Amino acid sequence: MDNSTDTFYGEFSPRLSLSKLLDKNISNALIKDILLSFTIEKAKNLDERYLYGAAVDLNIPSLKVLKINAYVRDNPAFDGRTWQITLAWNAPFKIGNTSLLAEGFADIAGAEGSSEANQLIVPRLLVDIGKAMGVKNNRLYLGIEWQYWHNKFGIQGVTESVPQAQLKWIF
Repeated sequence: MDNSTDTFYGEFSPRLSLSKLLDKNISNALIKDILLSFTIEKAKNLDERYLYGAAVDLNIPSLKVLKINAYVRDNPAFDGRTWQITLAWNAPFKIGNTSLLAEGFADIAGAEGSSEANQLIVPRLLVDIGKAMGVKNNRLYLGIEWQYWHNKFGIQGVTESVPQAQLKWIF
């Protein structure tokens, strides 16, 4: 048994563009690209979890990014497999001379084995502080995010609702 207080969690999420794989532009007014999408999740003392499926990146005028991934989710610790939908968005905007960024992600997953369906939703509102700090615009943001996780880790009745400060530095 590991009684230490340290932990880690990581994800590796490659996405393969069908436009590039087929050497053919498949975009249109609504769709930027269609992709094959994969994720490996790893937490300390737990088996890797595997997600694989397809994704679409959309052209929405007010959004810089809107990605929708539809996965088969396979956690070897549970019997069977389930599904997961992951949304990611990024919408820069201005109020007066102040540049802001509304972004975030949502993971909505079905039940798997003894694990309950769960939803993790993390919206962020960030202010571009780069200009005031002598850093190039669109590189340094400060703001708040709200992490809402219903049935956290698939455990029925465990819900987390936590506001958090966010500092984002884009290299």
